[in-house]
Amino acid sequence: MIVQWFKKLFSNGSVAPAPIPVKEEVKEEIKEEPKLDDLTIFKAGEMLIYTYDKGGEIVKADPMVLFKRMAEKIMELDVDIKVALSGMKDSDVAYNKALEKIRWIFEVQPFDGTKGLTEVETFKLLDHFIYFTDSTKKNLSQSQT
Repeated sequence: MIVQWFKKLFSNGSVAPAPIPVKEEVKEEIKEEPKLDDLTIFKAGEMLIYTYDKGGEIVKADPMVLFKRMAEKIMELDVDIKVALSGMKDSDVAYNKALEKIRWIFEVQPFDGTKGLTEVETFKLLDHFIYFTDSTKKNLSQSQT
């Protein structure tokens, strides 16, 4: 489930998105050398930052840092989620293990009455991150054409 998403997301087999090829027409349109400022300034509109609520604190995170953290736990997390959803004997144990892994990935705390995320919110955070990365990849793929 999550492993397939992760493999699809990085279909070139790396832990980083594939480089964006530059079309020949675009290369021909660039007549002059780029200015130094164009090479050294990364414009805010080009940044892909993932923003989420940790349950009382809004956090901006580099999605690749979150990918790397997820990559460390992806196989175990996938199994835990499958077992948790299966209704098998240890599904409650697997549910709690999955919850802890998601909290570790996003560095969120359980809801304590004033701050933190509930269990449902924690799972929704993972879902939202997957949606964000899928949407980002689609947008990057469309800009290549």
